[in-house]
Amino acid sequence: MADKEFDYPGLGKARMALTALAKDATTSGRGRARAFKKALTQELYVEIRAARKTKHSWKVIRQALVKNVSIKISERCLARLFNEIDIEWERETGEPRVGEIYRRRGRQKPKIKDA
Repeated sequence: MADKEFDYPGLGKARMALTALAKDATTSGRGRARAFKKALTQELYVEIRAARKTKHSWKVIRQALVKNVSIKISERCLARLFNEIDIEWERETGEPRVGEIYRRRGRQKPKIKDA
């Protein structure tokens, strides 16, 4: 870069750390956290699916995870990750998905009855 050599204590360690970061983009921030949460959801897929089939809410399932695994995960994130895995499971096995994950919010359209 420059003709003069720049020397400062810790510069070599900083350079190695930055090089390591550049090699793997998923080892920092949200990408790593999401990957861990998805791996955890995949590992516990069968148990979560059984809980959903018995009509347990995402809130109850999340509380069990947070209490026993001590992970920060929202109900919505858990539901989304489970839905992604459930779609893959349906493609591979042909077994139908657990059901609708998200509730419809807001005012619903009135249903028209045939007279």
